[in-house]
Parts: sequence; structure tokens; C-alpha cells
Amino acid sequence: LKKFKETKEHGDHLVNNLEGRKHWLELLSVVNECLPKDDKPMPSTTDPVELRKIIMQRKQMLVTNLDSQQVEDVGRWFTLVKPWYIPVLDSPGAPPLGDSSSGEVSGSAATTGGSTGAVSSVGPSGPGLIVQLYGRHYHNADDDKEGEGKQYVLNTLIKALASKKMHDMGVSYPVLIKPEPISPEEIFIPSPKRKGGDDGAFGPGGGDVSAAAEKKVNVKRYRFRVQFVWQPSLADQVAAPASTATVVSATPAIATPTAPTAPTAPTAPTAPTAPITAAPKNP
Repeated sequence: LKKFKETKEHGDHLVNNLEGRKHWLELLSVVNECLPKDDKPMPSTTDPVELRKIIMQRKQMLVTNLDSQQVEDVGRWFTLVKPWYIPVLDSPGAPPLGDSSSGEVSGSAATTGGSTGAVSSVGPSGPGLIVQLYGRHYHNADDDKEGEGKQYVLNTLIKALASKKMHDMGVSYPVLIKPEPISPEEIFIPSPKRKGGDDGAFGPGGGDVSAAAEKKVNVKRYRFRVQFVWQPSLADQVAAPASTATVVSATPAIATPTAPTAPTAPTAPTAPTAPITAAPKNP
């Protein structure tokens, strides 16, 4: 009987590991689907003025890092990030709160689309994971002040993470943490005559044309940090997602959409040094 129990425990452990990997694969796949993508290819022009306009109109977002942290009570995390929480209209994963202590709320976020699972008007509760995304986007056109920077993240990624599909996966309460201002970025335009190098348009490469001789384009970059609650056990209470995962890695890493092929990619932000549950400062 003792041998049987040991064998059963070993088998249960293996099965649980497989189930956990399955959940991660599904999550990574659907999070990737939440990112806006621009299928239009980058033009071959090297004109700085034209490139600036094209780059800052692309409907694209890049994720540079994804990590997670298991917590005993996601409610404690939410207490820290509540100043930045913004409800999403008709989205079960981000309902309005029962008090006025949340962050800036637009007029369109006055009603809720439901409160099933772990979502309630007082915030999340119970054990779960806090998933964190770091990324950037260049969708900061000069003639679209209402759809740039922070607002573009809210209108696309945050809205998608709060959807019913993500809610059915156990995802809720996406928050844009401590929004930063838009910052300038200077990008080198690779010369058509450049030779050699294995880095292509995105790396320094090598060749017979110096960097000083290349054209530059000044664009506006927005870096973001998004956190959300993930409670996989709640996904067992609802229908499984229709799509199947296409990611082959079981670790918390995410595929990013194809980046523009003309400019040189700016340096990705470094991984955070502070724990993701650190208290917010000066929201």
C-alpha cells in the first residue's frame, strides 16, 4: 500500500506539471493575441520625414519582458496598484470599483460588463499570480494626441486583457503601472549601400559606411509596464478557450510581433530590480 501511494503521488506530480505547462502555453498565446499588430510592411524609403510619420502611425506594440510572481492574496497587490487602476467599459475583467479610490476613470468606464469569477466591485482576492509585461510602442503620431502614449496602451492592450476571453482564462484587473511620459528616440536609418554585418537593419552591423554618415530619424517612444492577476484555477470553471497555443516554450516568455525593418531598434529596457509587489510611489 505504501508503494502504491508513493507511485500515485509521483504520477500526480507529473500530471500537475503537465497541466501547469498547458495553462502557461495557453496564456502566452492569448496574451500575444492581445497585442496590436500592423501587417503592413515597412516601406523602403530612407527619408527621415516620411519615416517618422510612418513609424509613429504603425499599429504595433512590442513586449520586451514577461515575468510572474505567485502571491497568497492578490488583494494585497491590488491595494498597492489601485491608484492606477482604470475600469474598462463592458469588460468582465476590469469592472468599476465600489468606491472612488481608483485612479483616473474615463466617462466610458461608468458601467460594468459582469463580475463572475474572481472579479468584483471591491477588487480581486485569493491566491494567484501577478503577471508583469514590459514593452514599448511608437504609435505617437503628431496629429493624434488622444491616441498616443498611455492612451494607446489603455485602448488596445488593457482593453484586450479585460475581455471576456481573457476573463475565462482566469485573467483580471489589468493595470498600467505608473504611466511614464512619452520620450524622444533617435534612430539611425541604415544606408542602402551598407555592406557586411549580420545584424541587418536592426543592428550596428559592419561595412563601408560609418554611422556618422547615416541619416537619422527622431521619433517618439512610449515605454509601459502592465500587471494583471492570473488565477488559472478559475479557468476550470468556464469553457476552455477555442484557440490552441502555438508557443513551444513552457516558461513565462512571450513572442513579440514583427518590428519595423527600416529603423534600428532602441535598446530594450532592463529587467526590474524591485519586486513587482512594491508599493507605488507618487502615482
